[in-house]
Order: sequence, then C-alpha cells, then structure tokens
Amino acid sequence: MTLQLLWEHVEAHPGQRTYRYTEFCQRYKDRAAALKRSMRQQHRAGEKLFAGQTVPVLGRDGGVAFKAHVFLAVIGARTTPMHVRRVPRPCPTGSAA
Repeated sequence: MTLQLLWEHVEAHPGQRTYRYTEFCQRYKDRAAALKRSMRQQHRAGEKLFAGQTVPVLGRDGGVAFKAHVFLAVIGARTTPMHVRRVPRPCPTGSAA
C-alpha cells in the first residue's frame, strides 16, 4: 500500500479530521521514524502450541501428493520457535511397523 492510497482511504471517511496529502506524509514519516523496527515478543515455554493442522505437499504433477502434519511449539530459553517437519513414509513391504 502506498501513502497515496492510505491517505485516500483515511480521507474517504466523512466526519474525521483529515490532513492535506503533504502534511499527512510528513506526519507519517515522523511517526515511522519514532517507532522501533523490531517487535519483541515474550514467549513462555509450552504457552503456545499448534498441532494437528495439515499442509498439502505437491507432487511433480502439481497435484496434492499427501498432507503433512504441522507441529509448532515454543521452548523456554530460546529466541526462536521450534518446528518439526515429518514426512510420512510408507513401511517397506514385508517389514513390521
């Protein structure tokens, strides 16, 4: 989204105070300069857990070959979440699972 589109969106709402485009841009730039570029999030171990969802894995022909299960959890004392990718594989013929 450009500043022009954002300004047009804000200006389209009647009853709200709006600025001229040049003042809007200056205020936007001043506000953006005051913000930090990173967002720190606190994650506690085991607090967030996502499991059970599936994502399609495409085959060479472009069709869905199978669905892979997704597991995502937060581990304590780590700065990044952990993810595990498991691709289901059929057991070889004649072997016990």
